[in-house]
Amino acid sequence: MAIASEMRVDGGLAAIRSEDEVANVATGTAAGRRGAEQSTVPTGLDTTGGPGDHSNMRANERTSASQSRAPADGTCCIPCFKQELVSRLRAAMPGDEAIEGARAVFAALADRARLKILHALSVSEELCVCDVAHVLGMSVSAASHHLCKLRDLRIVKYRNHGKMAYYSLRDRVAAQLALQALHHTSA
Repeated sequence: MAIASEMRVDGGLAAIRSEDEVANVATGTAAGRRGAEQSTVPTGLDTTGGPGDHSNMRANERTSASQSRAPADGTCCIPCFKQELVSRLRAAMPGDEAIEGARAVFAALADRARLKILHALSVSEELCVCDVAHVLGMSVSAASHHLCKLRDLRIVKYRNHGKMAYYSLRDRVAAQLALQALHHTSA
C-alpha cells in the first residue's frame, strides 16, 4: 500500500514516499515515475552530514552510504546532495568563456591530422607547411588548413621566411596533453 502524505520541513514542503514508491523509482516503473513527477522539493534541508551521509531531498532522512544500494545503471535511487560541497564546487566552476575555450581546444585535438601535426612539431623544433604536408601524406592546402586552425587556437605559431611559412609549438601544454593521450592509448 503506497502512502502519499506531506509534511513541513524547515518551512518547505516535502512529499513522503513509501518504500514501494522508492523501489518503483529505482526500477523505473510508471508508479515510481508518477511519484517522482509529483514530488515537491523542500527549501531548507539539513545537509550537513559527514562524507558517507546524504540528505534525502524528499523526506529529510539520513541514509548511510553503506546502507544504500545504487541500481546497476549508476543512477541514485534517492535524489540527494551535499549542499556545502555542491556550493563550493559551483563557486569554483570556470566561466562560460573558459569552458568554451577548452572545448574548442579539445575539438581541435580530436582531429587525427592535428594530432599528427602536434606529434611532428613536438619531435621537430619547427616545420614548414610543405614538410607537414609530406609527413602527413596530404596536400599542402589541407596541411595549411589544419595548421591555421591550430594557429587560431594559439596552439602553434608561425613565422615567415621569404616565401616559406614555418610552424612551431606555441602552447606546449596542449601538445603535451595530445602526446600523453597518444601514449596512454598505445600502452
